[in-house]
Amino acid sequence: MTHSISAKQTHTKIILMGEHAVVFGEPAIAIPFGAVTVTATLTESPTDPTIDCAFYKGLLTNTPDVVASLYHLVSLLDQDLNTTDNSLALTITSTIPPERGMGSSAAVAAAVTRAYFNYFDANLDDHTLRYYLDKSEKIAHGSPSGLDALMMVINHAVLFQKPNHFISIPKMPNGYLVVADSGQTSQTKTAVAMIKQKYDANDAETIASIAQIGSLVKEATHAINQEDLHTLGSLLTANHEELKKLGVSAPIMDALQEVALQQGALGAKLTGGGMGGCMIALADTNESALKIADTLKALAKEVWVHPLKEDL
Repeated sequence: MTHSISAKQTHTKIILMGEHAVVFGEPAIAIPFGAVTVTATLTESPTDPTIDCAFYKGLLTNTPDVVASLYHLVSLLDQDLNTTDNSLALTITSTIPPERGMGSSAAVAAAVTRAYFNYFDANLDDHTLRYYLDKSEKIAHGSPSGLDALMMVINHAVLFQKPNHFISIPKMPNGYLVVADSGQTSQTKTAVAMIKQKYDANDAETIASIAQIGSLVKEATHAINQEDLHTLGSLLTANHEELKKLGVSAPIMDALQEVALQQGALGAKLTGGGMGGCMIALADTNESALKIADTLKALAKEVWVHPLKEDL
């Protein structure tokens, strides 16, 4: 019988507020998002090691740049677990829309790492898992904050700040997030590099927006603690305006935000790297969230409604 092992990453993440500024030491709020999953399966390969995923199917040694982080992760796992005598076929199946700011690369890396450790019956603790995720994320995004890697190993909302500091948010308000996939890929690596270049050049507007986003996140943390959805919503919208100033929005993101606000959202913004990806809108009731979601379907590729306080 062919030896086969699967491992599943059962959630990704949504950045509620603070993306991009978090790279420069400002805080960010993230919540787990369980509407999408990814599974990695390892089986014995009759030939050389192979990969089968949405972007590529073939020999591991021939992987294209689009899956460079996956190639480097597998190579590192092979080295550390001493798998040179094993020829494995890696299959990845995912319902996570790739390159949308949901942390799909970190989720894939988590599933793959767990599958390898399970296959070779090796112990994998959270610290070790994050080590591999951090290595993979640096290849995927250049200068990651570390937030995506963190969110793959915990299942509740957090206030995160570089380099590795986070505070659990024990109680989220009774609201709902509408998450709309624009259908346009998020250019996270490009966006991060662009902002870093401006920041390092002491561009005054960039520095001011980074600081303002940090201030908005702090206000949002207070609003969450007070269970004040209306204030939180207005802060989401203000965060979006700062992201527009940073140049990481896009016409489709602004259009999705405008429709959500017109339909009664308490606030709305892009989430993740920007230049595409997903938009989130805050609603106070499930009925309102479903109304917003139904309208957004005309513009979005896919829409989900997610309870804000749901831990996974």
